[in-house]
Amino acid sequence: MKAIVFGAEGTLGRPLVESLKLSNYDITTVDREQCDLFNFDSWLDYLSGESYDEVYQMAADSGNSKYLLNYTRSAHSSLLNLYFIDALQTAKNIGRVFFPSSFYVYGEESLYCLEKLYAESLLMHSPFDARIARLYPTYGPGAVIGGSNEKVTTAMCRRVIEAKDGDRFYFKRSRLSPSRNFVFIDDAIRGIRMLMQSNLPAILDIGGQEKISVSDVLYSAIELSGKDISVIIEDDMFIDEYIEPDLERTQKIISWFPFYTFSKGMGKLYKDVEERINEISGEDSVQSGWDFTKDYPKPRGDLPIHVH
Repeated sequence: MKAIVFGAEGTLGRPLVESLKLSNYDITTVDREQCDLFNFDSWLDYLSGESYDEVYQMAADSGNSKYLLNYTRSAHSSLLNLYFIDALQTAKNIGRVFFPSSFYVYGEESLYCLEKLYAESLLMHSPFDARIARLYPTYGPGAVIGGSNEKVTTAMCRRVIEAKDGDRFYFKRSRLSPSRNFVFIDDAIRGIRMLMQSNLPAILDIGGQEKISVSDVLYSAIELSGKDISVIIEDDMFIDEYIEPDLERTQKIISWFPFYTFSKGMGKLYKDVEERINEISGEDSVQSGWDFTKDYPKPRGDLPIHVH
């Protein structure tokens, strides 16, 4: 089987490539270090006149909800999917196509929602054999630490790891911090693979089995740390705009269901974040744009956590 993975160095792209390798795929990988995917010619370089059994468009932005729902980001990011779908037309032969959509299409009135819905519609009405997963927030080892691309699960682990016994977190919930069905990265990759192996073109939900609030994420990280950290929670006109995944439909169509409980997945994530922070904190140079002084200072007294 011959496959191409765009966004091969991303949080989902890396484990997807490893999974395909274990299945003895002949894989072409494409990432931002090789080319600029905001340039249409880059897509043509890899698709024009080529043949692939499976195509994975994993090149996408990742981060917290405040970042994802930003107007400028959405306008810029939408070009990736339009270029991808347009370039597919130039390929010699394409088998199945995977596109990662988002659970945001169900409830958010935003450009990010419209971006995903438009790409879904273009693919499902195209001549290509498309498979689409509406992914709920993924988490697990290898996630981005720090900056606007950091997800809430990773951020909570990081803040707790940097905290000291006796610190107190001030936690302010807003409408941008509702409960989610976080899905562990191994489960997400397994779901993507099973969806691509199915004979039915479909749009399916891939999410975790538990309803988890952002405060649950924080308390889970604190429990894993073994530290004595207190939490003060304030609700700022908080409304839990919870969107439940239709896992029953997904299970019925492709026999997929998440294996990982949230506590088990958080244990793996916390260990990974702790190891990477310990590794980099002793180095002279800061890697990957991390700035321990500027981006996330060491806690002193009450530590505000503005969750988005």
